Amino acid sequence: MSGFRSVLLDAKTDADGALSAMAGAAHNVLVVMRPELASITAAYACIKRLHHLYACRHFHLLVNMAPNEAAVQAITGNLARTARQYLGVEIACAGWLPPDPLLKRSVELGRCVVEAYPAAPATTALRRTASGVGAWPLHAEPVSPAARAVVAV
Repeated sequence: MSGFRSVLLDAKTDADGALSAMAGAAHNVLVVMRPELASITAAYACIKRLHHLYACRHFHLLVNMAPNEAAVQAITGNLARTARQYLGVEIACAGWLPPDPLLKRSVELGRCVVEAYPAAPATTALRRTASGVGAWPLHAEPVSPAARAVVAV
């Protein structure tokens, strides 16, 4: 994959919590979560598992279906503090997506929301988040066989 600075993979964990071999070549982990207790708990558990299994130390959070930026900052700030205190890992907020019925509709159509609805609020939020990915640091950590990628919870 030479020539690319950033490649985004949807790398859900398997039943044992392992990621794909391709995901192991990534430098950053983006955890997608919702602003609901079950999802916040699952995101923390995912971060903890990836840290313990693969020594991942840097994570980015994307909050889906968030009501506003203040809620996102509160959620990601609390999760970052907890993870730093108990796991010694760093978490940064990558962005957020507002609730958007056009997102669900694009899934029903089998199309990406960015393509199907270029003016949708979710499209604007995705573009804002994507524009920041190029500035993420390329961490000099050793690459494990299945360490870093995108994990949706």
